[in-house]
Amino acid sequence: KNTVNIPGATSSSYTITGATASDAGSYDVVVTGTCGTVTSNAAVLTVNPITAIATQPNSQTVCTGTNVTFSATANGASLAYQWRKNTVNIPGATSSSYTIPGATAGDAGNYDVVITGTCGVLTSTAAILTVNTNAAITTQPASQTVCAGTNVTFSVIATGSSLTYQWRKNSVSIAGATSSSYTITGVTTGDTGNYDVVVVSGSCTPPATSNVATLTVNPLPSFTLGNIPSFVCISDSAFTLTASLTGGTWSGTGVQGNKFSPSVAGAGSFTITYTVTNSFGCTSSVSTTIAVNECAERHRTLITKDAVIIYPNPNMGKFSIKMNSDLYSKLGMRVYSSDGKLVKTQEFSGLIYGSIIPVDLQYLPGGVYLLYLYNNNGGQLIHNTFKIVIGR
Repeated sequence: KNTVNIPGATSSSYTITGATASDAGSYDVVVTGTCGTVTSNAAVLTVNPITAIATQPNSQTVCTGTNVTFSATANGASLAYQWRKNTVNIPGATSSSYTIPGATAGDAGNYDVVITGTCGVLTSTAAILTVNTNAAITTQPASQTVCAGTNVTFSVIATGSSLTYQWRKNSVSIAGATSSSYTITGVTTGDTGNYDVVVVSGSCTPPATSNVATLTVNPLPSFTLGNIPSFVCISDSAFTLTASLTGGTWSGTGVQGNKFSPSVAGAGSFTITYTVTNSFGCTSSVSTTIAVNECAERHRTLITKDAVIIYPNPNMGKFSIKMNSDLYSKLGMRVYSSDGKLVKTQEFSGLIYGSIIPVDLQYLPGGVYLLYLYNNNGGQLIHNTFKIVIGR
């Protein structure tokens, strides 16, 4: 080797087992015979290294528009490179590195390189390219005008990778408002303001900030009900319903306009509601309950004590008859002198419990008179007689 005898190499052939780079050189053989010595031509042994990858390409996560470079280093002779995306050759990508200028979402994929050398062909491990897109808002939140107590939701639709959200009111972050929508339950006038959302796409910048959505919360009408009784009798007169704020509407069983009529409602418990709509178009209602009782103690017949009350008695010729019964809507009256002479007749209708009937007998002389009251509704005569004293 290189004109130096190789110990033991004395046969017609010489074998090198597992040649290495140090075995490279010029080999010849000296042949000696009876008739002389001769040296062969030199044979040159070249030992090329085995193709091997020293550094694999690395996976990368980038934002849209970033320049991306994959690279690999290899050992071997006469090396050639072919980069691939998803196992498909990339035209012109034949150096030890491959650069993608301004990566887009379409560049995402698996990249490897096939390295060909004199002593072998190797394929690198796959490097994954993830391209995160910048945040972009496609649907903006909308301004809203509502009445107090309404549930309000602002929402946004955005594109991008690994999106995060932060809603703000008047440019101040709202704690916990970190989803694509933000709901305010039962808004008050204090919730009025300007709302927007900052959307971030992974580590990509800049973030996207939405348009401002203005929330206007109009107040509800505020009022209280007047002094409405909670218990009435069915024979009571209709009474006026009142509230601290006018212009509203009353509703419920037994309600007629702004009055409640127990006789129309009937016996039972009834919810009465007052509803007001203000100039903002906001409506609120307040309710109360009225119990209507039969009040059987008022079912006095004319012959029952205190079915009617006559006062004052004695009098100066003018007195009143108070209906202390709810059984009669009509009464007939006859007045007799002490000698039995009929001096006055009159009929009354439209009577209810508590009606006051005025009677004028001032044209009669002083004395004792008999007041005969009767009712013959339904064909059955019911009557009672009372003594009246007129003084002068």
